[in-house]
Amino acid sequence: MAKITVALFLNLLLVDAARAAAGGAAQAVPAGAHSAAALFANEFSATVVHQPPPGIPKAQNRLFGGPERLRVESSLGFISMTRIFDRSKPLYLTLFPTNRTYRESVPTAIESLARADLERYATAADGNPCAWKQEATCVAASEEQVIGRRARRWEAKFKNGKSGTYWVDLELRLILRAQDPTFSFEIKDLKLAPQAAELFVPPSNYKRAK
Repeated sequence: MAKITVALFLNLLLVDAARAAAGGAAQAVPAGAHSAAALFANEFSATVVHQPPPGIPKAQNRLFGGPERLRVESSLGFISMTRIFDRSKPLYLTLFPTNRTYRESVPTAIESLARADLERYATAADGNPCAWKQEATCVAASEEQVIGRRARRWEAKFKNGKSGTYWVDLELRLILRAQDPTFSFEIKDLKLAPQAAELFVPPSNYKRAK
């Protein structure tokens, strides 16, 4: 069981898969129509509180983001990884804290690797959380309060028949809460503030893996 869990976690972190939920729009929007607009409206940091089904280990994630960048620090038990996406360069890095090494993706794989995180947390310019998702259709619903912030609720239908619900911060355009077939979560400790440039490059004491 432990080996299976580790394998699934690694796949979740590194492979381009439709892991995140879909969200909606005032009109139905096809999946895959990802936004060329800013990833998020402002720079921020946050904690992701994973809400897995019974029997599934809880992953720990930290986010550091901005209009063109996203850093995701993930851990599950003894495994930890950090993914860095900088669309302005473009650049996609995977950091391995255990042995202080990192890998840099080839240019042709950057967007597909980044999508696995962006489809969880990012939206289109109009707040549609379906923008980075695949095989999902999204419809906007009511405005609600989530973690003390104004949010839009979106309902999603996936091609496989499953559904999801997502709450998007109206100011930041970050998905604050997801009730998702594969990764439900809620954002905590959200702070809007400039993020240090050092967060989005390899640490000086890390070596590039060959």
